[in-house]
Amino acid sequence: MCYASIVERVLLHTTITVEEWETRTALWKAELTDLRLKLMAHDRADLRHMQEGVKLLELASRAHKLFTTTMTPAEKREMVSLVLSNPRIEEGSVRFDYKMPFAMMVNSTEKEKWLGD
Repeated sequence: MCYASIVERVLLHTTITVEEWETRTALWKAELTDLRLKLMAHDRADLRHMQEGVKLLELASRAHKLFTTTMTPAEKREMVSLVLSNPRIEEGSVRFDYKMPFAMMVNSTEKEKWLGD
């Protein structure tokens, strides 16, 4: 006899009391409420991350102008440390790696150039 038919027979011939039904229903409803609250929290977080991403992109689009015109040396140092990782001089040239998410942005624009849009 296959497993599915055994389960089907047990389910069809098993009953629970009203109290058991009410207890299980209350637990399921509580779990459903908890899951809905978690989903709402994720939705709010997604919106917050989207808004922060937009602000970051707006700042990035003005970064060169800000860096060359209005930023103090301390602000410039802070911006460089925010964007770059492991700055160094190799063979007389400045070398560096980008921190995330800047590395992803640079890599995606290089890929688009390589692919020809």
